[in-house]
Amino acid sequence: MADVWVWIKAVFNIWLGLVALVHTAEQITERFCPRFWSQTVDRYVTVRCRKRIFIGIAVFAFLWSNFSAFDDERQTSSARLAD
Repeated sequence: MADVWVWIKAVFNIWLGLVALVHTAEQITERFCPRFWSQTVDRYVTVRCRKRIFIGIAVFAFLWSNFSAFDDERQTSSARLAD
């Protein structure tokens, strides 16, 4: 049962890190490059579309973090069995 909690912690940490990275990059770009943001992003990508893109990235990050945590756990288990 302890392995499950380790896996959940790994998934949450990786997923949260990736989502925070994407959100921070968007906020930094919007704040420090307002001309680029208003001329390019606001003109071509609506707020609704940006929200859908962000949700898609969050889902992808969740799937990737699950795979990454599973792979780490598999490698740890294989190493334990080899010893």
